[in-house]
Amino acid sequence: MKPALPVVLFALFTMAVLAPTAACTTTKAPGVCCIGAEDCARLGLTEDRPCPQGQACADFQCTVAACSTQGCAAEAPVCDVAADVCTGCTASADCSRFADTDVCSIETGACVECLAPADCAAAAEPVCDNGACRGCRLDAECPSGACGDDGACVSEAEIVYLSPTGTDAGTCTRGVPCRGLTFAADQTFASRNHLVMAPGTYDYGLNPQFLDASTTAAPQVFVHGSGSSISTTSDAALLTISVNATLRDLDLIGGGSVLRLDGTSPIVLERIRVRDSIFVGIRVGAPVTMRDVRIEMAGTGISLVNSGRLILDRGVIRGGVTAIESLGFGTSVEIANLMVFGTSDVALDLAMSSGGTIESTTIADSGTDAGSGPRAFRCPPAGLTIRSSIIWAPGTITRPPIDNTCTLVSTIAGPVAVPGATNSDPRFVEPAANDYHLSANSPARDAIDTGPSIDFEGDPRPRGARFDIGADESP
Repeated sequence: MKPALPVVLFALFTMAVLAPTAACTTTKAPGVCCIGAEDCARLGLTEDRPCPQGQACADFQCTVAACSTQGCAAEAPVCDVAADVCTGCTASADCSRFADTDVCSIETGACVECLAPADCAAAAEPVCDNGACRGCRLDAECPSGACGDDGACVSEAEIVYLSPTGTDAGTCTRGVPCRGLTFAADQTFASRNHLVMAPGTYDYGLNPQFLDASTTAAPQVFVHGSGSSISTTSDAALLTISVNATLRDLDLIGGGSVLRLDGTSPIVLERIRVRDSIFVGIRVGAPVTMRDVRIEMAGTGISLVNSGRLILDRGVIRGGVTAIESLGFGTSVEIANLMVFGTSDVALDLAMSSGGTIESTTIADSGTDAGSGPRAFRCPPAGLTIRSSIIWAPGTITRPPIDNTCTLVSTIAGPVAVPGATNSDPRFVEPAANDYHLSANSPARDAIDTGPSIDFEGDPRPRGARFDIGADESP
């Protein structure tokens, strides 16, 4: 407990009375201190009365500084003994006692883990982000141009390099890159299985590319597209993949078709854009996982064949005839956060699939005014669960947007009513301008208690009191 000021003044007064008269107000009372003119004036003193080195002045008494005995945290690591407060660092030497945060941030005065990538010694955490080391998330964060799935940057020794101006000769080093994906795949093996494409446009003309067992002996291949675009004028698939592969950050522009994915090995597509294919954007005949894909088509966006299995999280499919179709009863889907609009025929035709789940998906302004049956969604005979989604398909001919064999949970469908679904206009922001975000008065907002952690654009869920229905989570 701090002593009351009157008690201190009384003690000082007593000492002053008992002292020789000549000493008067300049007599130094043992252990008494003051810092600054205001505090010293309260004691009747005209000058600072500092404490011995290593002690702090607290309530006019010299004491051992608490910050020197209890220590200071990394946020303010330096002990100002005279004031008994912890202050910021001015050099990394002030942080040397902190094993994990031994670098001084002059800007904040705190001891941090890093200020630059060079401060991150651990290979598993090569990126400095707001004073802390973390694993890489994007290829651009790595000097080699390739971020591994484990968060460590891939070394150049593990990489086959490509460039739009490269030559298909040699071993495709960074200094002498190759150009063709097929040729690059032929340079891969178990410990050199990453293909890094320099940004630019790769026009393969009439020469389709292949990643298959005939071109690579690597058990798994990673293609880092760096935002490049590849194109073909051939009616054959631009790129055929039938091995365990991951494809990232590419814009694929096809003639007849774009991607053909076959076999039993898993294939992953991340941040892929597919456009301008006449027939099929992505042919799925393998177990395929897609994250953050965008497809703009004249034909079918995704076609499921054989025993193709599709897991899709975050995607936009715009235009074309059909967004997703199944052409084999062994196919299945697990879809979340998909936005589909503007297809001329049934948007999701899964009549020949074995089922699956659709969650937090929006299908808008899609469907045909010809023929019969559902306008926007055709269910498989065995049924399929549609959860927390919007299927809104107006047209000049009044037909339900979905047939009645699917199980609907917390779903909005219409304008023609569908049993098991809510029949309320979802009130998109501006359908005429292809803006299918939810307006402020949409009945889909804050409507459910659970959902994915992000929406189709990567925004966090929920952003209100509860989760929104459909692909969009509005602020």
